[in-house]
Amino acid sequence: MTSDSATLDHLLSRFALQDLVSDYCLGFDKRDWDRFIGIWWEDCLWEIGPPFGDFAGHEGITRAVKDILW
Repeated sequence: MTSDSATLDHLLSRFALQDLVSDYCLGFDKRDWDRFIGIWWEDCLWEIGPPFGDFAGHEGITRAVKDILW
């Protein structure tokens, strides 16, 4: 990889990570469901840990957020 393409890859990765964190935080805090659920794969696993537990897939994420956390 050339220096220019490595730099571009680094910048694009950084922007993607910033978008991910922003969508997680703002989606959850502002209760913007579409924004929040949009960051998760269908087969995701959200390991929140005690006292809440772990939640699998969009169904688990939905239950965690709408029934427990919000």
